[in-house]
Amino acid sequence: MESDCQWPVYTARDSSILRMGSRISRLAIVGASNVMRSIVSCGACIERGATIENSVILPDARVGKNARLRNTIVAEGGSVPDEAIAGFDRAADQSRFMVTPGGIVVVSAPLSRIYEPSPHRSAHPVAVAAA
Repeated sequence: MESDCQWPVYTARDSSILRMGSRISRLAIVGASNVMRSIVSCGACIERGATIENSVILPDARVGKNARLRNTIVAEGGSVPDEAIAGFDRAADQSRFMVTPGGIVVVSAPLSRIYEPSPHRSAHPVAVAAA
């Protein structure tokens, strides 16, 4: 079989653990958070207070403090700021992200550029540290 450099094959360089129905890489940094039925890849960082349900966090992505994600894919290297919300309000999600016909939210750009806090939240600006 011929190999194609445009489609690399990745192997498991690290092991993972199974917790609350989630597969979490041992090379991920996961603070005191709630991760349910999700996959957290190597190099990902989940800050304290985050709630992640039915989601996939790809390598080197960051999910900020107290962020809430449901049915969301965070792209490789993506950054979700503190207190961001995705996957709970389809109309709001469609105004900021790509949403599949099945309702999966895809966060492919750093949210720091496009996220505006909900009117029910504090009006303080959201900041994300440069990577």
